[in-house]
Amino acid sequence: MLHLTFAPDASHLIPPLADLVRVLWTDPFRSPLFIVPNDAVGKWLKLRLMETFGGIIDPSVRTIEKVLWDALRPDADMELLRKGALQQAVCAMLDEERLRDERYGPLRKYLCDNESSAIDPVKRVQLAGEIARLLLEYEYNRPEVWDPDRGPGGGWRVAGVGLSWLDGSAYFAGRVRDEGARERAEENERWQRDMYAELFGRDGLLCGSIVVPGEAGALRFLTLPQLYRLRHETGAGEDGRAFDGPPMLLFLLSKISHFHRNMLLEMSRKRDIHVFLVNPCAEFWEDVDTARGGRGRRRWTFARGTADAPVATMRGDDYDGE
Repeated sequence: MLHLTFAPDASHLIPPLADLVRVLWTDPFRSPLFIVPNDAVGKWLKLRLMETFGGIIDPSVRTIEKVLWDALRPDADMELLRKGALQQAVCAMLDEERLRDERYGPLRKYLCDNESSAIDPVKRVQLAGEIARLLLEYEYNRPEVWDPDRGPGGGWRVAGVGLSWLDGSAYFAGRVRDEGARERAEENERWQRDMYAELFGRDGLLCGSIVVPGEAGALRFLTLPQLYRLRHETGAGEDGRAFDGPPMLLFLLSKISHFHRNMLLEMSRKRDIHVFLVNPCAEFWEDVDTARGGRGRRRWTFARGTADAPVATMRGDDYDGE
């Protein structure tokens, strides 16, 4: 289950966190799992807990990407794909032969001053970095949504960019109503869809076996959402996921993608996840009525108190203090 605690300041989250740590940390050699957004927050959290408990404390502090990657039980030949490696692959793909393809016309216009000129190397590196960032943003913020109640073994309730493009279907153009805007969307989506399939298709550049110098064998590079999709494929079943386990404590992890939210919610069906967030408002922001929320509140705590409630408990502290 999910348990949410929020406060107007990070220091106000330490007392309720410490109370929970006293309950969970029963084995001195096995710390509860703390998930933080970066090393700086992890160091700050360790210092605050050390002050609170009056002694040396060495909690297990990790980042969310690594925790979720391990929870999906990657094979020995799988490697988490980082932006730098993806940028290098995209840069290699932006060669003269590919740019002669009419689908890549918009890129050719940017990389070459005219039809006969060579590719600008600086522009190619910069564009490759932007394309890599964009493809990863698609993976995390336009993801597939798994429904465990769909069919006998579950199924995809929403097809994100990845599944749509690998099936050869457009994702963005079909969502644009204006005809002129739709044509521009189709022009830009054609080359992105082709490049995505070249990189991540069944025989794609990064999903095949790549020999890396210094490594024992060939590696397959996958993003976290791609490994998640792979583990949900028919036949993977529960053996492909390790979602059960001891409680997890998420501290100040506020800026996460739609994919991270969906996966954490799915994991919360099997284990307790305690979330500690800074929220300047005395009412949880996700539940506040806004001008854009005309269709009703997005209530994360719907069906509170039931076995299927997404958020089992929610509390806000110290909003009446100075």
